[in-house]
Amino acid sequence: MSFKSGQLIDGFALPGYTKRGLSYENFLALHYIRRGLYSATFNGGFVEHLERDSLSRPKSDVTRFMTAVENNLSPYGVHYYGFKINMNRLRLYKRLIGLHDTFRRSLLSRAYALGLGLALEAIENGYEPREVRRKLLEIEQEIKVKGKVK
Repeated sequence: MSFKSGQLIDGFALPGYTKRGLSYENFLALHYIRRGLYSATFNGGFVEHLERDSLSRPKSDVTRFMTAVENNLSPYGVHYYGFKINMNRLRLYKRLIGLHDTFRRSLLSRAYALGLGLALEAIENGYEPREVRRKLLEIEQEIKVKGKVK
């Protein structure tokens, strides 16, 4: 993303609760909506994804797992920016993901459950972004110490 003028991003600061900064474009869009601007859809352009490690398409198992965890912290970001979150629905969704993980035992459902669980914990306990990031890094370190994603 690139901006020629700071006018569009005045008053916007990234919260810093993630390691990779995934989904920050969504929070910039929320900032624009709050300022009365509208979104547009562009159905064009060509994107070629190179076969290399990147922030959004990592190659290592640990990083892929942590990217999925991080993506599921978005409810915390939305809450942090002052938008209302239906906590009952979020808790229900987390339980459904947990139930899915119980039966499927997939890495993706485990990552979703961890991310949503951390988002819920952070919202309910009023964590600052640095605390959420610290916990995210602890999860990653624990996985690295175990030597595998499970």
